[in-house]
Amino acid sequence: DMVDPDESESHLYRVTGTEVIKTGLCNLNTIRVERIRDADSRRQTTFWFASDWENLLVRFLQTEDGDTDSELLLREATLGGQPVTPLP
Repeated sequence: DMVDPDESESHLYRVTGTEVIKTGLCNLNTIRVERIRDADSRRQTTFWFASDWENLLVRFLQTEDGDTDSELLLREATLGGQPVTPLP
């Protein structure tokens, strides 16, 4: 659920796979999750969560009509006092 002071919206998501992705920090094992939208929506939103690092969000990509609208890519992180490190 997304909540702001004026309204609350529910969104649906689905796990679409696992993959190793290269971030600005290193290669990480991830779980890929996509937002489920109406069939007529031209927007696609995908999240990648680091499965070895407590499902830390490491990448976010939103496109519309195939063009990148918004993107986030992890460059560095510390989790529980430990720096996030690459795959062995």
